[in-house]
Amino acid sequence: MSIVCLGPTFLFFFQKIINLISNACLFSPPSYTSSYTTGADLDQLSNAQWDQDDSYAFLGDHSAVYGGFSKLLPPLTVGLDIQLSTELVHIKHTDKGVELVDKKGTTYKADAVIVTVPLGILKAGCIEFTPPLPTSKVAAINRLGYGTLVKVMLEFDQVFWDTIDFIGYTTRVRGRFPIFIDCVKSYDRPVLIVMCTGSEAEILETKNGKHVFVGVGFWWWWQWWW
Repeated sequence: MSIVCLGPTFLFFFQKIINLISNACLFSPPSYTSSYTTGADLDQLSNAQWDQDDSYAFLGDHSAVYGGFSKLLPPLTVGLDIQLSTELVHIKHTDKGVELVDKKGTTYKADAVIVTVPLGILKAGCIEFTPPLPTSKVAAINRLGYGTLVKVMLEFDQVFWDTIDFIGYTTRVRGRFPIFIDCVKSYDRPVLIVMCTGSEAEILETKNGKHVFVGVGFWWWWQWWW
């Protein structure tokens, strides 16, 4: 069975379209939208399942929690014993329940455990499971992929843009700062969040803060003035 990725399929039909009309820019946004929403390049997406989560998406207008989502946590964590900066390395099922061992060798005991670690942690085998995970689950973990999305927050002295939710454009390099999110209403401050996705985001993650700041500023200037 052959596997066809979204990227080659899109480019095939895109080429047929631009052969019929001269203004190809009109058809560029779908490819950027796909990369942005999944955090992956088009050639890494399944042609059949890249939009499988659309049926479960929240409907209605975009909304943000005033002051950030951290405002929601305190009332939900009252009375809970939360261990921060605690890296688990072993989860063991026993006849009496579950034992969890952290990197320092400390053991925690519980009746049950819900594991919600990122897929990358499971792929890297950072946590040992006893007994081992079923072969079917290990195979699924190895098959699944995940995207990369980097958010850069920019705070200015004043608002110099139209106060709208999103500022987006078709960039010269797919995934490199295709959208800015206006956070003025959420933070009462002149803040924009710029997104970087896919392979461009993976490159950006290796850079220091100064490089990122200069890169975002130069890229924005280049896009608008050239």
